Amino acid sequence: MQAAATISSRAGRGAARGTCGELAQGVLPGGRRFHVTCPIEVGAEIAVRLTTAPRTSVVGLPDWATTTGRAVRVAAEFLELGPVLIEVERTSGLHRAKGMASSTADVIAAATAVAAAAGLELDPPTLAQLATSVEASDGVMYPGVVALDQHDGSLLHDWSWTPRFTIATFIPVEDRITAEVRFDRQASMAGEYGSLLTELDAAMHAHDAVAVGAISTRSAELNEAFVANPLLPHLRSAVTDFGAVGLCVGHSGTVCGLLFAPDSEGAAGELAREAVSRLLPTLPPGTEALVTRMAA
Repeated sequence: MQAAATISSRAGRGAARGTCGELAQGVLPGGRRFHVTCPIEVGAEIAVRLTTAPRTSVVGLPDWATTTGRAVRVAAEFLELGPVLIEVERTSGLHRAKGMASSTADVIAAATAVAAAAGLELDPPTLAQLATSVEASDGVMYPGVVALDQHDGSLLHDWSWTPRFTIATFIPVEDRITAEVRFDRQASMAGEYGSLLTELDAAMHAHDAVAVGAISTRSAELNEAFVANPLLPHLRSAVTDFGAVGLCVGHSGTVCGLLFAPDSEGAAGELAREAVSRLLPTLPPGTEALVTRMAA
């Protein structure tokens, strides 16, 4: 892909949503892995300025943001911008290393910003290709809920309907580095994961938020055999106690959320806020919480 014009100095911005973990995750018969996104109305924004330079370099990012820096370089190379100085400003409402897709959101926002500065726009399949070339990624480059192969970026399901859950999101102190999590034994449960995804597909087509919540809960429970969530034991009973339809977890992270079905009277928001108010004092010290909605 060729940039629209030779760059002297141009600016661009990009944004991407994060997640409250995933509605489901697993491995299918045949070995293909999948994520089903749970996108939320909290995310990351990246602003860049590109200036023609003797060699490509990236400045402005904290030392830990190596993945974001790599994404900026990969986008510049993909767009054939030539050597440029890339000045980056990053803002994010997402907690790192919790399973909230903070890294993927940075990568997507960065690639979008670089393309915008070059006068170009990248579509979701291209963003998925770029993101998975940097690291395994969530599907937040697509709108709504999708099932994505997190390793090669291929789209398995793309649903037109989104269950606009209100989510009481609980964020523990514990971090977890996604790349260090092992799911080798999931292959032995491929049949069960295949059924889970088939049931979720049916629930999404039926616009059945209650069924989606139950399937998300089941996926979270299955995941305990591989990655124990530090908050799940505390929140299991809260689903019934507070009128939620299910819960979701960061399958390779530590975040845990209660899913409240959408309604026209605003009761979901009230229930979620009550859950946060009453549950937070009972959870391990340092746990944080926010109430947000699933993004369309």
